[in-house]
Amino acid sequence: MYFTAQLALKWSKGMNIHLHEKGESGLKTVEFLIAKVNENPVLKGCTYFSHCFILEALDSRKLEATCKTQKDAQIGYNVMPIP
Repeated sequence: MYFTAQLALKWSKGMNIHLHEKGESGLKTVEFLIAKVNENPVLKGCTYFSHCFILEALDSRKLEATCKTQKDAQIGYNVMPIP
């Protein structure tokens, strides 16, 4: 994830992260990316999670806290519409 974030910064591009990890590694990845975006405001508003399977595994308190910090970092979700 560090390398991906560095590429986005180098080329002034956003990120669309497809995160299939669950468990502790998935949560650590989400937390790392939130921190990286907060350290580099140029990534705010152009960083997105797709899938982000870890969210379904979190208890309601941790889910709410994670979503709030994600929203504050202006990280969005790519959601495919259902036809």
